[in-house]
Amino acid sequence: MTLRRCKLRVAGTKLFLSLLMAQSAMNPLPSAGASAGTSVSGISSGADFAVYFSIAHSASVRGAGVFAGNAYRCYSTRFPADPVVPCASLLGSKANYSIAGCDNVDPHQGMCDDSQPGTLPCPKDYGLPLSKCQGCDGLRDFSANVNVSTLAAIARQHAAAGSIDDVANIAANKYYLYRGGADACYSPRSVRNAADLYTQLGSGDVMMAMNATVHKDHCCEFLKSSLLFIRT
Repeated sequence: MTLRRCKLRVAGTKLFLSLLMAQSAMNPLPSAGASAGTSVSGISSGADFAVYFSIAHSASVRGAGVFAGNAYRCYSTRFPADPVVPCASLLGSKANYSIAGCDNVDPHQGMCDDSQPGTLPCPKDYGLPLSKCQGCDGLRDFSANVNVSTLAAIARQHAAAGSIDDVANIAANKYYLYRGGADACYSPRSVRNAADLYTQLGSGDVMMAMNATVHKDHCCEFLKSSLLFIRT
């Protein structure tokens, strides 16, 4: 899989997750229609979605398999060291890229989340960098800026407001995370942030594997696309 395709998948994920971010900030959580004992797994952008789904619907999801994925709310939360980019830069060749803070591509895109201490708003007409959470296709990786405790606080805040399930459910769930050693799209820290978030939200069953000895491209050599699996 080329890094260019990886970058497009990241952009596509952010466009899709923007709907979840906007919903979770304002409205009660709608039913997912999932039966108790459902597990959700994904690859790349599908893994990002799996993380969001497993936290938002933790009452009906028993666990998740995350094959190269980012932490919940990482895309939309601006930490002090995070730069911003002009929304106007998304026009033209980047017309399909949607980033937190800019609604000129996707009108449903959420704004930068500054709801917790240690987070910042984005200035008007500016948003967060594409792929800020993991680095991809030569873009700079800002995953070291992420404060996982802040993301955990945001999840608890949304749960208290009823916009996601009670995060106390996460304590009974199981999570497996994987990153290939040759993955040029998701940095080691990006996946570690997702694993640490599950742990901070109470799960005592988080397994993470980083394969540094056997060559693996972005996620898996035998799966060359972003996929989402839901098992009930």
